[in-house]
Amino acid sequence: MARTELSPVSNRERFFTNPGFLALWASLGMGVPAIALGATLSSDQAMGLTYIQVLLVVPIGLILGGVVISAVGWMAADMGVPTGLLFRPGLGLAGSWVASVFQALLYVGWTALEIQIGATFLDRLADAADYPITYAISITIVTALVAALVFMGMSWVSGVLIRRFTFWIALAVVIWLLVDVITSVDLTGLQDRIPDQSQFWLAIDLIVAFVILWVPLAGDTSRFAKNNSAATSAVGFGFGIGLGMMLLMGATVGLAGGMDGTMDGSLDFLIGTAGTLAIVVGLAWLLAGMIDQPFGFVYGASTALAATVRGRAPLWLSLVVVGLGGVTAALATAGSLLGLGGFLLAVLTPLIAILLADFFVVRRRRYLTDALYQTGGPYGRVNLYGLGSFVVAFAIQQWIRPTGPVGWIEILEKIPGAGSWGAAGVPAVIVGMLVAFAMYSGLGRWKIEEWESVSRIRF
Repeated sequence: MARTELSPVSNRERFFTNPGFLALWASLGMGVPAIALGATLSSDQAMGLTYIQVLLVVPIGLILGGVVISAVGWMAADMGVPTGLLFRPGLGLAGSWVASVFQALLYVGWTALEIQIGATFLDRLADAADYPITYAISITIVTALVAALVFMGMSWVSGVLIRRFTFWIALAVVIWLLVDVITSVDLTGLQDRIPDQSQFWLAIDLIVAFVILWVPLAGDTSRFAKNNSAATSAVGFGFGIGLGMMLLMGATVGLAGGMDGTMDGSLDFLIGTAGTLAIVVGLAWLLAGMIDQPFGFVYGASTALAATVRGRAPLWLSLVVVGLGGVTAALATAGSLLGLGGFLLAVLTPLIAILLADFFVVRRRRYLTDALYQTGGPYGRVNLYGLGSFVVAFAIQQWIRPTGPVGWIEILEKIPGAGSWGAAGVPAVIVGMLVAFAMYSGLGRWKIEEWESVSRIRF
């Protein structure tokens, strides 16, 4: 597998060329969940935005999320270390371990969800070809395909497979689907839909949250980019273009009533649009446009686990993560995975805001690289300012819009006023990140800056 030690990546070890890294992240953006998210924005069964609102919401959400993911990509490329280590100055050693565990759990869950999507899609393709297979077999096949990519390694998958083959196949399929949607979907009469202004910022918040999901992986991969600008442009521009196409396609079909915002609805759309070429196009999409997403989550999960033991992510650890994803896909429902994923993502968003505040505002892009690896170094075991900022931001975020499993939401809804601001259109993720960023920036500039200047001398 590709080099995944946590030690800083030197210039000669950076295997991501600019085109290869751009192709990787554009490919990661072109997934089925993005189509479902687009349909959620416009479908009558979900947010019900007008097309004008969609055309505003998508670029605003991508720009806001793009700023965050690009900034983390720049950090990782500059320092040459993965996201788990970048958390340490702002959260402390123990805090960074907790953040890495949450990242690993989140990515195992999303690996399972992506395997479920691929298995369901394979099931339907087999039925269309009159060769039905059981769901267990389809999950096994998709899991084996992901494991094969893991065995090949990130450098080969991104530099050879994605850059030279699967990216172009996926792009061709997406463009073909876009043209078909634009020319066949009837949007007559939808101009009369009454805009619901309360959903506008909630829709932007949903897009930002989806981009944040990929932020830790951006840090884990950007350390192998040739330079900072390559990392920033790839994860910001490349991912935004790929994701934007899928969002607009899903939103267009959702407006016309052809999709309800669920994963099943997105798969029905993909198979139904292809017509007589459903099997050929479907297999091409499965191999070129679906498998790289769970592979990316496996890579991020194994790297996060390695950060908790300050070691490396060997091949066997990544294969264990694949196995966990496959087993979870077979046992858990999509609803339970989305509920747990929503909660873990809600935890992660303020932590990322603290990470950005610490690096760009408090310590002004000056980290002691060697200290990131020390248990008793100047960054300490727990950063109480980071912990306090997280607790306040997470509490506000969950009070605005409770997120997570049903039981957790039922508990929070007993708190007076919980959920009312979210129902009124206040974007919980954006507000939570702004609170965490502002609070930690203020505390850090007041308390940490002077202490860190002394610790540099002592160190």
